Formats: sequence, structure tokens, C-alpha cells
Amino acid sequence: MKKILTTTLIILISLTTFSQTSLDYLLFNKCNEYREQNGLKKWEWSGRAFKPAEHHSNYQARTGKMGHGESTITPRPTSRLDYYDIMWTYSGENCAVICSSNMSENAIAERILDLWKKSPPHNGLLLNVNDAEVGAISCKVGRTYKWSKNEYDWVFCTLTVFKEYKDYFVID
Repeated sequence: MKKILTTTLIILISLTTFSQTSLDYLLFNKCNEYREQNGLKKWEWSGRAFKPAEHHSNYQARTGKMGHGESTITPRPTSRLDYYDIMWTYSGENCAVICSSNMSENAIAERILDLWKKSPPHNGLLLNVNDAEVGAISCKVGRTYKWSKNEYDWVFCTLTVFKEYKDYFVID
């Protein structure tokens, strides 16, 4: 019986650790609505884009550090794409962290999108016309950020977008 409970617990933890959440989809859809409002086409959700986004959000939540860099074998956003065998011709990444204690998912998504809109480089990625075709967002909760340890819930969020490299061969 112990083995069954342990196995079930491991499976449940694995599924929740490596899967998209409703907040991920909500924020992604809000980004796409913003793009449409500005005359741009939507990004398509990609499980392949989710892997590097989740990778980086997990890193941020684990270390309590927000930013694009990592002290790992994947120090840059593009190295995370390479790590997951994504052949890309264009890529972009937005990161954010907010204190989310007592906030609804909708309020969290609105706040993160607002932060990105107010930051010229982040807004530039959201509204880039020569941009990626696919993307994904991963949001993870951490309990440590800068001056705060185990006092508040912090949501660390990573948006990853890219255009995939495609070999086109013309045969006459």
C-alpha cells in the first residue's frame, strides 16, 4: 500500500510540476488579445516553447532571482532553446515577477501584462511584427524574492516565443 501511495504521489507531483496552468494560458491569451488589438496576428501556443519557458520560470522560482540570465548550462534565453533542440531563426523572452499574495489569477495576469506594456523592450516583443509564430508562458510560484523569505507568494513568469527554422528544398 505504501508503494502505491508513493507512486501515486510522485505521478501527481510530476504532472503538476511539468504542465501548463490556467494562469499560463490566461496570460498567454491576454498577450494575444493585446497583439490583435494592435493589428497583429496571434501567436500559436506551443508545447515546445513551453519547455524553455517552464525551465526558466522554475529556475527563477527556485533561486528567487528574476531576469533573463541563469547560472546554469543554459545561461541565455537562446541557450534554453538550443537545449530543447529548437531550431530557431528568431526568438524572444519576457520575464516578470510580482507579489501575488491575495491576488486572483486574472489580477496577476493583468498586472504582468501591464508591466510588460510599460517596459519598451518587453512591449517591443509583444508588438513585434516580424516576430515569432509560436510561444508559451510559464508562471511558477516561489516564496523567496530579494528581501522576502517565506513571507509572500511571488509569481515568476517567462514568455518564450520563436520562429522555427525550416529547411525548404525545391526539387525541379
